[in-house]
Amino acid sequence: MKATTTITEVVTLETMHCGSCHVLYAMPDGFLTERRKDHATWYCPNGHPRYYPADNEEERLKKELDKTQTFLANARSLLAVAEREKQELQKEAERLAKRAQAGVCSKCHRSFQNVKAHMGRRHPEPQ
Repeated sequence: MKATTTITEVVTLETMHCGSCHVLYAMPDGFLTERRKDHATWYCPNGHPRYYPADNEEERLKKELDKTQTFLANARSLLAVAEREKQELQKEAERLAKRAQAGVCSKCHRSFQNVKAHMGRRHPEPQ
């Protein structure tokens, strides 16, 4: 008596039409999943080359992540520049305040007993 072995394989097929000859054919869904990922070429039964040119979900999300990371890096850079400018302006304001307290005019750089009166007479604010 001969021993026989039966192997059963279940394959899910995805149907499609060739864009060139419009023939209907089916491919294993695992194969097409891989082609969507790697964009490799396969052929319809009549020999026409087929491929998935569009980005798959993973590629689209990676591009979006890269774009977001670039935007974030630029924003951080702008923030750092703004912080440096703020510090420089604060230092300048402190310097001018010290000079004013010491009686030095910020316009003509001369010392006066009453800087406020000098500013009113010699450097009046435009109305």
